[in-house]
Amino acid sequence: MKILRIVFCTLACLCVAASVIIGALFGWIYFLALLAAAAVFGMAMFVCIRVQEKGEPSERRDFMDPPSEDDTQKKQ
Repeated sequence: MKILRIVFCTLACLCVAASVIIGALFGWIYFLALLAAAAVFGMAMFVCIRVQEKGEPSERRDFMDPPSEDDTQKKQ
């Protein structure tokens, strides 16, 4: 998943950079098309981030939980 995030981020940046040059040379339609592609790649990158974060277990505990063995060993 991390590789997909890097690929989507790179593609989004390349689309934004190319949109200025292509838009100046060929017109507004190509400029808008490349910006739309950059937005799609950016959204795909954020979707990959969300999916990866959902798969990782959270280490936060509720303050009402009894202390674990690791906590008692750290205090000694």
